[in-house]
Amino acid sequence: MRFLTGEDSTIQLLSRDAELESTEGSRHCYTQIRSSHYLASSYRHQMSNTKSATSLADSRPQWTVKSEMIVLISLVLLLALLPPAEASACSLQRSVHAIRFRQCIPKRVLSFNCRGTCNSYSSINPANLLTIIRDCNCCKETGFQNARVVLRCPRPSGGRGYRNAHIRVKMPTGCSCRPCDPVPTIQAGEFL
Repeated sequence: MRFLTGEDSTIQLLSRDAELESTEGSRHCYTQIRSSHYLASSYRHQMSNTKSATSLADSRPQWTVKSEMIVLISLVLLLALLPPAEASACSLQRSVHAIRFRQCIPKRVLSFNCRGTCNSYSSINPANLLTIIRDCNCCKETGFQNARVVLRCPRPSGGRGYRNAHIRVKMPTGCSCRPCDPVPTIQAGEFL
């Protein structure tokens, strides 16, 4: 049994479905309390409303949070297991070059260049452990073609108008992996 006291009345709260007795002067009034269980459930309901209002992120169903985590982990694993992007093989590619000559007006021309990767390696010689075997390959041109570019240049004497200058430019016609320029000999243990 619990007693709550107020200024004008004394309230006696008994167990479930008990009567509430309130005394105010000469009047007696009896009322029925539904139950302490009703009060407790009402309190829990109010607390759950407060909780849902304060944190909207927790209002999602638990299975969606778990499925989002599974998808995220799957994507990370997929990216980790993919092979690295392969470099492009040695090939002839188009490019734009600006041709400049003396005081002439520069001109942009379509040209070609060799670009890409080639296999190379360096390892210890199994027959002689103090030497290194190298195989260095670079993306190089297999042939050239001469092209003629016409540039407009001011007259050297300061006269009116322009004169044309004909410039020859070498452009590659093909590319392949070829031996690189020789490198200086490196002795084993030199970097230790």
